[in-house]
Amino acid sequence: MTQIMKPGALLVLGNGLLQFYDEYGKPYRDVNEGEEGFSWLQKWFMEVQNAYFRNNTTSFRAVDEYLNPHKYWHQWLESNPNFANVISWDMIVRLGNWSSETRDDIRIANDYCQSTVINLIKSFVPLLLTSGQPPELVEHWRMEATKELQELRLHSYGKWRWTWCIRTDCEWIPRYVDT
Repeated sequence: MTQIMKPGALLVLGNGLLQFYDEYGKPYRDVNEGEEGFSWLQKWFMEVQNAYFRNNTTSFRAVDEYLNPHKYWHQWLESNPNFANVISWDMIVRLGNWSSETRDDIRIANDYCQSTVINLIKSFVPLLLTSGQPPELVEHWRMEATKELQELRLHSYGKWRWTWCIRTDCEWIPRYVDT
């Protein structure tokens, strides 16, 4: 990618985190159904994370880099002479429109984030099945997490990490990382 970017080009990276937050901005905890603070959405993504670890015999860092690349972008780009002016920031976004005080543009973004997470939930079904989870249980989790979002049972936020930087005008310098 670096080779095809013109000097001065802007690179923008964005990624949703696998942690979700309640309407007060507190992270949902990994607790059992029926316990205070339980969320099907958080349960689903904790199971996804656990499935990655079960399915991969690589190091914790390798799995973490795959699941949470946003944690490493800033460091990777800052250490790369092909990029400069690296900036990262987090954005908290409502999943759905559960507040009537929202401007139209923010309502559109909230709806988009809600539908994106619902589609993301569907995309992880094969991973959970190949990790050995029973199909009936996976379908139950998927249905409950989806309904929780669609019906706005809980007022939830998602966190997105954004990193941007500028392609430098230096000649392309190949980067190799030993694994």
